[in-house]
Amino acid sequence: MFWGFLVLVLLAPLPLGGEFPAGWSVLAVASGLLLLAWTALVASGAEPVRVSMRTILWIAVPYALALVWIGVQAAGWTPPAWHHPIWSEARNALGREVVGRISVDGYATGSGALRLLALGAVFWMALQYGRDRAKAGVMLTAFVGAQAAYAVYGLAMEFAGEPFILWIEKEKYRDVVTATLRNRNNYATLVGLGLVAATGMLWTRLRQRATDSSFRLRLRRLIDDLGRHAWLLAAWLVMITALFLTDSRAGVACTLLALMVLAGLFATMARSRGRSLLLAGLVAIATLLPLTLSSQGISTRLARITQDSQSRIDLYVEARHAIESAPLLGFGSGSYPMVYYLYYTPDRWLQHPARYAHSTYLENALELGIPAAAALFLAAAAAVFICLRGVFRRRRDRAFPAIAVAASILVAAHATVDFSLQIFAVGIAWSFLIGLGIAQSRSSRGT
Repeated sequence: MFWGFLVLVLLAPLPLGGEFPAGWSVLAVASGLLLLAWTALVASGAEPVRVSMRTILWIAVPYALALVWIGVQAAGWTPPAWHHPIWSEARNALGREVVGRISVDGYATGSGALRLLALGAVFWMALQYGRDRAKAGVMLTAFVGAQAAYAVYGLAMEFAGEPFILWIEKEKYRDVVTATLRNRNNYATLVGLGLVAATGMLWTRLRQRATDSSFRLRLRRLIDDLGRHAWLLAAWLVMITALFLTDSRAGVACTLLALMVLAGLFATMARSRGRSLLLAGLVAIATLLPLTLSSQGISTRLARITQDSQSRIDLYVEARHAIESAPLLGFGSGSYPMVYYLYYTPDRWLQHPARYAHSTYLENALELGIPAAAALFLAAAAAVFICLRGVFRRRRDRAFPAIAVAASILVAAHATVDFSLQIFAVGIAWSFLIGLGIAQSRSSRGT
């Protein structure tokens, strides 16, 4: 069961990151089957419940409320006054009875519920298995190794001049690294999560011998430790190179922000400040190498920032107008593409067709309504708070909650200007890391 779950998480980026139904539906069903099998083992006494539900009530309750509301949006028994006008228009156009709903796209809303349930399943199983210290180490190591392997693949395809994702020819972003994902910004977030995890692992390896007061001795031992964990350092360098070669402005900036937060958390830990400062220096120095490789691409994109920003601002303004027309009920989870064509101007359709609002916060508020979206955000914020508390309260294994906090900063910051968290593989990676972080945020004596 443990290895099956781990394989699911590690292989999630393969089907184009689960961006399309053919990919994410397989991953969602697999996660559901794994959760059912785990439940059966618990019922038979073969598997323990390592973390009880009461431990995560502040996460579970708002998450459940958001899920229930998505079900209400897709239901046909809600009051007619709640239904979107598109259903009455369809009834008039077809000349027959049509079941009305809050959601403008019932199928998409059902799919949205399935995706959210699958992410909850990944979080729950990471929470349970991550409670075991040995398993937590295996999970984090495997995650870093897998992200490094995807980065190696992406770099190999880039330097070979092959614009392919597996056997599929790229439609766009042909000259940047995207590994097995289609969009450079989405991949920047995914590889950034791997980079944050690798940085945390490096810190755990380096801090164990930080006992000498002499700076020279500490530096020599740092170099010695890096040599002993050469594979991890190589993985780190590969991933940061892949990150910069995505040419994603927001992806690079948000990942560097997350790394700075991680370094700050490490610096606050007792008896760790010396090595944390040295590690921060290593991050700064090593960043210069890949930055020189990608400086031209980043500079070109920075030159277009005004034009791109105006396009995003137009999307945000239109999304805000749509939210104002249904602030409480929303339009239904997963309904943004339909809302885009219903509420946005025809000239916008032709110039900038959009499947995403390029802001997860705005899109969730539009689809779920402000109250349900706020409940979902509360669940995520509660998870981060638990991890942050674990960083300062635990005496060992604090790297796990620190990594989870930094990973959350990365996805939360990028979600303001893009939709990476809505790509299933990225959502799975974050759910995995936050579940692992919470699992190691409590004393080993608690449940």
